[in-house]
Amino acid sequence: MIFFTFLVNPSAHWLLIIASLKSKHVFAVDSLVSDLSRFSNIFPSIFKIIWTCFAVARVATSVDEWKFSVCKDVPQQKNSYDCGIHAIVNAFAFINRLSFPSDIPSQKTRNWIRQILSTSNVEAARFEALETATRNLKYFF
Repeated sequence: MIFFTFLVNPSAHWLLIIASLKSKHVFAVDSLVSDLSRFSNIFPSIFKIIWTCFAVARVATSVDEWKFSVCKDVPQQKNSYDCGIHAIVNAFAFINRLSFPSDIPSQKTRNWIRQILSTSNVEAARFEALETATRNLKYFF
């Protein structure tokens, strides 16, 4: 699996992209799915990133081998600036095999991210903060 965020220009909107290398399926996790037409325009750029990963591994792939889907069943942002935190929380949920949260409250989520990132650089302390934040996930979301 490859996880990366993708900036949709010119609107400066962040998406979470999840690419399954095994099944050759790309999922765009979008917190603002009001305009699905933009996806046909951005898939070539997303595929260039995936193709680069394959090229580095010296494995051939073609765009025709890939399926592209837009995940519409994720929480939708209620403003014009929370797409980044939505991408972070959705990646965290997917990586940790948690359900996508039903709602992502802006300030509580920013505090949760800050708690994880502001922990000491000592790996054990960071792990402990992540573990605490995960236990409190229901509280935050």
